[in-house]
Amino acid sequence: MNAETMEALREHRKDREELVIQGRLKYFSHVKPEDQPLIGVLDDRWIWAKDKRLKKERDEKALASQVKALPTIEIEGISVAGQLKYTVNENGALSAHMLYQILKGFFAMCSATAGEKPGEGKGPFMRASTHWLRHTYAHKALKSSEGDLSVVQGLLGHKNINTTAIYVKADMSERIRVAEKLKSSV
Repeated sequence: MNAETMEALREHRKDREELVIQGRLKYFSHVKPEDQPLIGVLDDRWIWAKDKRLKKERDEKALASQVKALPTIEIEGISVAGQLKYTVNENGALSAHMLYQILKGFFAMCSATAGEKPGEGKGPFMRASTHWLRHTYAHKALKSSEGDLSVVQGLLGHKNINTTAIYVKADMSERIRVAEKLKSSV
């Protein structure tokens, strides 16, 4: 990550620490400052709103035992394969699934603002996803590194450089620029 992104994440972490002090993240008040997630939930109410299935199960257990329900946190390690693993972990970090859902919601708002028609699925915002963002990052990294696949391979975490090579797709202007530089062999 670049320094600007890291600074934004540090500011987010400071916001979370302040929310713990204010009592708005009481379920995560036990988390040491150094264990606070870089990207995490900012309000205890979010947990209840975003995982209704688990909330319902917890409420039923609480009703049966006459004990206040626990927050709806399901830890990845106890999840069943193929099911939603968790919304947040024990430190309040958002799961990959929840980050995906948040971004899809954001893209849906962008789609509506851009006037894309619901149900068509052809507009750029309707097609947007976390994988789309990863592709954009990969292409920008390739351009910034002047095509250094090994650097981009490390940034993307690919084990095989052939996976990284999939992102090497020169645009038409780049092809024309290179073709113009070539000397004719005739």
